[in-house]
Amino acid sequence: MRNVGKWFAEIWAFTLIELMVVMAIIAILAALLLPALVAARERSRRSVCSNNLNQVGKGLEMYIGQYGDYFPGKPAYGSGNAYQFDRGSAVADPPDGYSYGGTGYNVAAGIPWDKGIVVDPLTNDRVQTNACASVFYHSAVGYETYGAPVQSMCIAFGRNDRSAYRASDGYRGTDRMQAGPIGLGYLVTLGMMADVRGLYCPSYDVSPRRLNNTHGYDMYYNNGLDASGAGVINTIRRVAALGGFSGRSLTHGNYRAAGDAGGTLNANYVGSTGNRPTGVGVDCSYNYRNFPICEYNAVMPGSDASRALVQWTNPPVVSHLGCPPFKAQRRLANRSVVADVFYRNFYDRFNASPWRPGWGSLVHKDGYNVLYGDYHVSWYADLEQRIMWMYQAPATDGSEQPTPTSGYEPFNNYGANYGTPGACKFMLNWSARSSSVGAQGQQTVFHYFDLTQDIDIGTLPCPATSPW
Repeated sequence: MRNVGKWFAEIWAFTLIELMVVMAIIAILAALLLPALVAARERSRRSVCSNNLNQVGKGLEMYIGQYGDYFPGKPAYGSGNAYQFDRGSAVADPPDGYSYGGTGYNVAAGIPWDKGIVVDPLTNDRVQTNACASVFYHSAVGYETYGAPVQSMCIAFGRNDRSAYRASDGYRGTDRMQAGPIGLGYLVTLGMMADVRGLYCPSYDVSPRRLNNTHGYDMYYNNGLDASGAGVINTIRRVAALGGFSGRSLTHGNYRAAGDAGGTLNANYVGSTGNRPTGVGVDCSYNYRNFPICEYNAVMPGSDASRALVQWTNPPVVSHLGCPPFKAQRRLANRSVVADVFYRNFYDRFNASPWRPGWGSLVHKDGYNVLYGDYHVSWYADLEQRIMWMYQAPATDGSEQPTPTSGYEPFNNYGANYGTPGACKFMLNWSARSSSVGAQGQQTVFHYFDLTQDIDIGTLPCPATSPW
């Protein structure tokens, strides 16, 4: 009698060819569906990012409503971020309000030193948020720099006056103040946003060694690639290591643990060299157009010399050193104010081999979510990735700059009281308008966003006649 089980097996068994056909069909279906799944996930992330900017807009609306129509800046409002001194004649870590009386590099006598002191009323901790002692020393000309961040992603920065409670000297607690709010960080610390997670696009991440020293006067990232570097705090997982996502975590978090979470290959502001312990801080994933204008030259706060032209505006908007480019809502009007990060620094273009794209490659790649002054959020499509690979902005007179200098820094928020080829800075001196001086890169990209809303159409970086 024939074995019934064997008979069924012979009928239903797959041949090798049939099995290979089935596997090929599955592979083809997966290849067809996978891009759709990836695109669906990116659309979801883009939607979350757009919602984040909606929350930022509500927070900004609450802030300017509470603070007389003014946008958030920094504790040292109206002052430059950095000072330089001859190493032999400068005092170590001068006090707030110190006025230099000697000869220095880019320093004039009588310029007050504003360290942006923030005081914790519970512990009386004093935290410097501006012009902090830096690890940077320029051996070629013999000066030291006391600085602060100049990148518009910064949301917190500081240096506790007392070394026993300073994260850069090893303090790992969460009960002593370490930093003060900067820029969009005010929205979280003042409770106008639920927590800091709203300041991070879900698509955003930063790989090791992506952050480098962008300029000698930006102590934020100086000398962070040596053995003392512990990792820059600029992603959600590193912020989580502070001990939470609240505004208090930004000011009182465990910065040593959060720095360690980044690994030793990231540029970092948690670390020290000799007797110059640096500050600590946090970056978010959004460019804030109203990050205060910085300067490392001797400029008296509030003086005519501190006036800064906000490029690409019509009629021309004039701000001042240490202030947001658009100080108040009435000056910003409906222009763009916050966007997905598009930063691109010197190391992305000259020191990387091959050249690297800008930070738009770390978010959506083919476009940017943008928040405007009327608090609506729009998508700016950049399918050609023009911003991500932006080489330089046009010259300040509107002409092209085919050959930038090696020191070209397109996205720092610097001012300049002198014109240098390729400087790409806010203009503090009208004589800097020329075909050889680059326009400020960040304002140029935000101008691209403005054009989609029919704002400042037909303008040049600097108008033909002086705005003052």
